[in-house]
Amino acid sequence: MFFCLYKNILYSHSEYNYGNKCEAARRCGGVFGSCPSGKCCSKHGYCGVSDAHCAASNGCQSEFGTCKCGEDYGMCSDGLCCSKKGYCGKTKSYCYSSNGCQSNYGSCKCGENYGLCSDGQCCSKKGYCGRTKAYCASSSGCQSNYGSCKCGESYGTCSDNKCCSNKGYCGTTSAYCSINKCQNKYGFCPDK
Repeated sequence: MFFCLYKNILYSHSEYNYGNKCEAARRCGGVFGSCPSGKCCSKHGYCGVSDAHCAASNGCQSEFGTCKCGEDYGMCSDGLCCSKKGYCGKTKSYCYSSNGCQSNYGSCKCGENYGLCSDGQCCSKKGYCGRTKAYCASSSGCQSNYGSCKCGESYGTCSDNKCCSNKGYCGTTSAYCSINKCQNKYGFCPDK
């Protein structure tokens, strides 16, 4: 049986001649499977292309169709990346920071093969961008070559001969390394 969603009312094929006003509402998810290419699977298990179907913030089911992410659409579900173009996924075109992954709306990979974190985020030991202590603490293996890293009493010592600024960040410029700005207990200080 086919269904049609028209003006927020769900009709069965036999109740309504939907003609050109709407298309048959194909089911998706669990026992129904995936939507056709380019369609999204809503949290209620229907394929479509509206924000109600596609926005990650509305519960779009990315394992059964396309889902949108970003400022207007929300954050991808756990473990998925938000691509530069605003779609949730798991491949390098979605997840690599060097490809424009949006770390505010999903997971993003960083590091030697993946690129730098954006917006002052930290690159964790495992190669993901984030803002919490697990990502940013030098003592947890934060990768300062690919994002910001914090240092100091609660965060540890900078690696790779980097200086720890008086604001608690690792770096190599005079903003981090000058005599009055460098914490020699938590990083390299050339003038101390």
